[in-house]
Amino acid sequence: EVGLPFDIDDTYVGIGIGGQTGGGLRYTTDLLYDRTEFGPITDDGLGFDVSVTQDRPSGNIGVAVRSRLDNSGRRSEAVVNRSMPLPTGSLAFSIGVVDQEGDTSLRPKGSLTFQRDTPGGSLTASITQDPSVDTGVFYGNTSLAVGYTQSIDATSGWAADFDFTAVNNLNSPLDDERATARFTYTRALTPEWQMNTGLEHRRESINNGATESSNTLFINVRRDISFGF
Repeated sequence: EVGLPFDIDDTYVGIGIGGQTGGGLRYTTDLLYDRTEFGPITDDGLGFDVSVTQDRPSGNIGVAVRSRLDNSGRRSEAVVNRSMPLPTGSLAFSIGVVDQEGDTSLRPKGSLTFQRDTPGGSLTASITQDPSVDTGVFYGNTSLAVGYTQSIDATSGWAADFDFTAVNNLNSPLDDERATARFTYTRALTPEWQMNTGLEHRRESINNGATESSNTLFINVRRDISFGF
């Protein structure tokens, strides 16, 4: 595999406020700045994110408004979301619109996520539609993901997941498709350390008709550290 000729440096800074009323209304406001340096190219992004969520006995309902300005122009969106518990899992969905600079149409945005609990594991499935713009080209991104996790005993378990993404060029009939299937075995080595090993298969079809695929065998050991102040 040929490596990139440049290093990628990402910088992110955010500041926000949030709170909750006695009636269960939660609100957050965030101001975000990020900077990506890719060789001689620099992309600065500035945006804000405002969300309001109302807690209800049957789940939550919320509204979010976001806007961001970077080298590709301005992108603004408004989304309504809803989540609710089910007897054996949960269901969540969202629907909204996206307005992007240079695009004469409002593009739909939405998602649907379902989770079902099983003895010792869980099954999740989701579908997402999220338009984007890159160097003046508009894309409709549709993603489908399915995953299952299962405990083997108190210290080990396994997971299998599959995701598929179709990147549709809204200015032409050319599309890209990517699919990834992964199987992972996890084992706790100590209370702090965990080992993950597995196999990943990736397949990509690009708009010129070419297809690329790869298989990766991976193993890693990690430790999660959390702290508060």
